[in-house]
Amino acid sequence: MSRLIKHEQFFKSPVSGLFIPTQSYGAELLTNGDFSNGLNGWTKLNDNGTTATITETAADGGAGTGAATYSNSSSAVSLAIEQDVMTAGDWYEIAGEMTAYTGGRLDITYSGSGVALPALQSVRAVRQLDRASNTKFRPQTGGALPRLFTVDNFSIKKLTMNAELTAPSADMDVRLLYTLPASPRAGDRVFLPARISSFSSGNYWLVMLEYSGSQWNVFLYSVASHTRTQQKTVSNVGSTNGLRFVASGTTIRMYTTADSGANWTQRDTDLTSSTYQTATGYNAFAGSPFTLGALSGVAA
Repeated sequence: MSRLIKHEQFFKSPVSGLFIPTQSYGAELLTNGDFSNGLNGWTKLNDNGTTATITETAADGGAGTGAATYSNSSSAVSLAIEQDVMTAGDWYEIAGEMTAYTGGRLDITYSGSGVALPALQSVRAVRQLDRASNTKFRPQTGGALPRLFTVDNFSIKKLTMNAELTAPSADMDVRLLYTLPASPRAGDRVFLPARISSFSSGNYWLVMLEYSGSQWNVFLYSVASHTRTQQKTVSNVGSTNGLRFVASGTTIRMYTTADSGANWTQRDTDLTSSTYQTATGYNAFAGSPFTLGALSGVAA
């Protein structure tokens, strides 16, 4: 469902709490993430030297240096490299690239528990903002045999986000403006957490914009103990420059705008839920290619 409403028709009180999010990214945490120094700095797992190997190659998988080629010809072991560089519970921007592909799949996980980046099964680059569930960054093989592909340009940078804000009431109307990246990668995301009960405990509502690699999709989740439950999804919303979360009592809605808030389109239908009904916290953060604009919270 898409419902277009004018800015003036929806607000019940003047805009308040206008804020420009001040997130920042730290230095590169990986050692030799571009493989310019071979595999130095990486620990190899399950490389048996014959049927399961990771070797330094050129970016196209041929002769030369500066990339890493995975090859599982007949052994289905989970071939991987890893570095222990993260802190469980912190947020990071993580990126990687598959530069040559024959078969199989690369899963980029945190210590083997939960896929952090979209699985790579073709020549493309991915970049995603997410919470680390463990300390180890582990790109590992999956999928059908034989598995043969080349990877390059891994990166991990820690996100420091702005302090949590407080809406005028639990019945909140929260909106975030932004500029989309000119060259998005699969996994690029904007997060708009709202009705935050405890962000550190992972209890809040979330509107999320994500690039699939070919289109922008928007999601509404309820989050409990850092586990998302998908509530609403709308695919291929086109170019947007704003997200909005509206909660009034047990009624919850999500919106997007393409004209900086002059008009808002409701995405999918109303949701009825009393989860975190009295919480008033809200925030926003996004991948580094986005430019964040105003974040505001008003009484709904």
